[in-house]
Amino acid sequence: MESKILNSGRILVVDDEPRNVKLLVAHLGREGYMPLAGYSGEDALRLAASENPDVILLDVMMPDLDGYEVTRRLKAELTTCNIPVVLVTSLDGSDNRVKGLDAGADEFLTKPVNRAELLVRVRALQRMKQMHDELHNRQQVAWSLMHDIDAKGAGHPMVLVVEDDARLSKQYSAVLGANGYDPVLVASAAAARETISQFAPDLVLLDYMLPDGNGLQLLEEWKAQRALADIPVIMITSSSDLDRKIKGIEQGADDYLIKPVENNELLARVRASLRRATAQQRLKGNVERMKEDMVVDGLTGVHNRYYLDADLTRRLAQALRDSERLFSVVMVDIDHFKAVNDEFGHLIGDTVLREVAQRLQQAARTSDIVTRYGGEEFCVVLPETNQKTAQLAAERLRQGVEGSDYGATNGRPVTASFGVATFRVEDHSITDLLSRADAALYRAKEDGRNRVCMALEPTLPTVQD
Repeated sequence: MESKILNSGRILVVDDEPRNVKLLVAHLGREGYMPLAGYSGEDALRLAASENPDVILLDVMMPDLDGYEVTRRLKAELTTCNIPVVLVTSLDGSDNRVKGLDAGADEFLTKPVNRAELLVRVRALQRMKQMHDELHNRQQVAWSLMHDIDAKGAGHPMVLVVEDDARLSKQYSAVLGANGYDPVLVASAAAARETISQFAPDLVLLDYMLPDGNGLQLLEEWKAQRALADIPVIMITSSSDLDRKIKGIEQGADDYLIKPVENNELLARVRASLRRATAQQRLKGNVERMKEDMVVDGLTGVHNRYYLDADLTRRLAQALRDSERLFSVVMVDIDHFKAVNDEFGHLIGDTVLREVAQRLQQAARTSDIVTRYGGEEFCVVLPETNQKTAQLAAERLRQGVEGSDYGATNGRPVTASFGVATFRVEDHSITDLLSRADAALYRAKEDGRNRVCMALEPTLPTVQD
């Protein structure tokens, strides 16, 4: 049951053959997704615009508009350009893959569709879409509070090529160099580690088998490092083994190339990966540049109440329009904080506030938004999070804060109490939602502090005989 909660999301399946649609819908439904069905290119364009699915599975061969044309139109529209598109095709050959990638497709699946590969592709692209939506949401909130700042341009993209076969390395270098890229060539895992620590490439072409290691090991190392996690990586392998592909994608690979690599497909996949990475990095850069005093709490460095109100107002409006847009909030209050100020003074109290904020940030997920609500209170926004997952997230935050290793308090334990509320249709204002979370926080205080309490659900009236 838990996997179905994690997998919830809308996936649009489009194919002119109803049996194919039925099969994919069945696969996705069993995993907890909410599949939408379309049977033509026009259906795909209409449903993508109206339903904003997380991923689109799109047949290539359709009688009205083929998958390539539908993809081009989706990517040309502001409202649909960031929805990942997977082309499902029985066609083989790199020319068709190049055509799809150039049209804007994010991935391919070959008929008959393998269920395991289908699910791993959908999960990976869904995460990418949700992260993009969250970054876009944060950008829009910040833009509503301050002036837009123009982004600066960049030079030739740098591509790190990790390949021990000198002939292939020379091939990739020649193709990339002739098309406006700056290739940097290394032939071992050790050299790759040293190079990427000194330079920040825009993209990595990573051979699966290296003389001193495994490409997947390098990939796992890089994706675990904040400074390197956003660099797109295309794995290159001589094997078409499906399990190997799935493992690479699950560990963070953005794409795959099978040897021998055809030059046009190499360029198309490099262009597609950089296009996706550039859009995400631009959003992240804009958000970072706009973290000014206007939206950041000067003492703790987390977002302030002004930002919280704007974010929740926008998020509530989205949820009222679309009941599938769940989100939760966690109210946090440091236990016995007045005693800390009385015993150690307000300067030490400020130090404790800063460290609690830092610990909340460390325990939160990447998409969560930590804000200072006021005084010794914080509020954490949990996007796309239902009640059950919100409770688990709040417990992780509680454990992150709890401790006696706060240096400023000389070993005095610091804990906090947590109240959690999840959006429901009866919440017509952010005050409704925050009041429920605050009531749960008050119960956590009354029940002994240093605990998580959930907002009480309304009780249904009983029928009298």
